[in-house]
Amino acid sequence: MNKRYIKHNLYSYLLFTIILMTALLESVNAQTKQDSSILYTATKMHIFSSEKYEDLFQITLNGKDTLNGVITFQIITKNSKIIYKEKFPSIDLIGYGLVADNVNKITHKDSCDYILERMNKFFIDENFFSPAVDKGEAFDPEESDKKIWNDIASDTTAIGFYYLVGEENNRQIAFSKKTAKVVVYRSYD
Repeated sequence: MNKRYIKHNLYSYLLFTIILMTALLESVNAQTKQDSSILYTATKMHIFSSEKYEDLFQITLNGKDTLNGVITFQIITKNSKIIYKEKFPSIDLIGYGLVADNVNKITHKDSCDYILERMNKFFIDENFFSPAVDKGEAFDPEESDKKIWNDIASDTTAIGFYYLVGEENNRQIAFSKKTAKVVVYRSYD
């Protein structure tokens, strides 16, 4: 009788554990699907890695809501190859531009609208420039790696792209023909 009781309890425990684990996995899967929902996308086609074909510049907001989402910035070639990809919290698109007389007056809607505005302006024409490094422009060791800088500065056909993350994280990227990849050739606060 004692063995039968132990066996029954063991089976009950195993059944309960299986049911609990199944429910937990379903919850995690549902959360993952919800977190990966695309909320907003901004794109632009621009010459960048090739002098003949435009690349797709894309910034996507994924998540449950605008303020708690994840931004994915990527550059995709004509052949669908991702040559640059960066992810950061959507709140990193909020910067000095979102101001009010009183910080307490900034609403949730104001913050969400500002993030979407930053996404819409991410690929404005002024953020693309050629050459990526102007002739005679000085190297700054605080902002760049000398080897990367020289590579991009020596290519007068390199196209630079500037973007800002957060309030002061300025970045400039270009496609290096020597390494066949996108490089950050300048980053500064």
